[in-house]
Amino acid sequence: MAIVRLIVRRTTPGKPAVETYTLDLAPERATLLDALLQVQQEQDGSLALRYNCRNVICGSCVLTVNGRPALACQKTIAEWLVPGSDTLHIAPLTNLPVIRDLVVDMENFWQGLIRVQPTVQGGTGRQLPAQRDRLQAAANCLLCGACYGACNSVLANSATGGFVGPHALAKAQRLLQDNRDTAGDRRRQEYNHVDFVWGCTRCYQCNEVCPVGVQPLDRITEVKQAVLATPNLPESTALRHRRTLVDMVATAGWLDESRFAAKVVGWRGWWSLVPLGLKMLQRRKLPLPWHFRPSAGKEAIARLVARWRSMY
Repeated sequence: MAIVRLIVRRTTPGKPAVETYTLDLAPERATLLDALLQVQQEQDGSLALRYNCRNVICGSCVLTVNGRPALACQKTIAEWLVPGSDTLHIAPLTNLPVIRDLVVDMENFWQGLIRVQPTVQGGTGRQLPAQRDRLQAAANCLLCGACYGACNSVLANSATGGFVGPHALAKAQRLLQDNRDTAGDRRRQEYNHVDFVWGCTRCYQCNEVCPVGVQPLDRITEVKQAVLATPNLPESTALRHRRTLVDMVATAGWLDESRFAAKVVGWRGWWSLVPLGLKMLQRRKLPLPWHFRPSAGKEAIARLVARWRSMY
């Protein structure tokens, strides 16, 4: 048995506060959920939290531990404690409105999922084991919200609710891989948008916090590859950005920053770059076209890019 302190950020309507609870428990056996339930049963029955299965199945008990989204039932207290410390900092999941204490309103999370239309369209059919295996990673998703709470793009778009979230795009990848779904062309066109795959900043936070190894960023990357491989999609800044970057690297071995931005925004958006360009010129940070030199290894890089393109 050992003494453990939980510093819990609580929120009641209009009254945010921090409470400290001291517990005597076995940190090698008790999970964080066990500790919170002990607080609720022995010290403060008003502490609100959400849980159900207690076994990493339902995803209900997601919260923030030491600044990291996690399931309260997955790890023991000992696994969470920093060496030399007896204290854990507990807060509600970020990027979602708090209802009370550790309970958040998941409405925006579910709306993001709805926007990718997460059900098979066009009927059902036979699915071979090999076809099912391609869906397994995304199918493991608990829809707990850990990736959503860690996502920088969700945070940046919290006012508008634009970006659907990593969880939704992981499900989108599952649908694009499902041989029974007949809406692939429409899906790829819809996902070709900054609210979908092009809103991802590749910060890797979703992969870091996923409790069951879904690797949402990897799934998002697969959706991006499906979009890029689709001909005749409507032109967009995000699509031009990716294609221009790859084309320049394939041609010169690295990025020509003097031409990159102008090619991405197109001639209609060129004037939007003028204020930034003048500031960069004033500070001698503007890359000039006549200073650019192709990489000495551009032929080897071109072969690598060609090989990469042949894989998709």
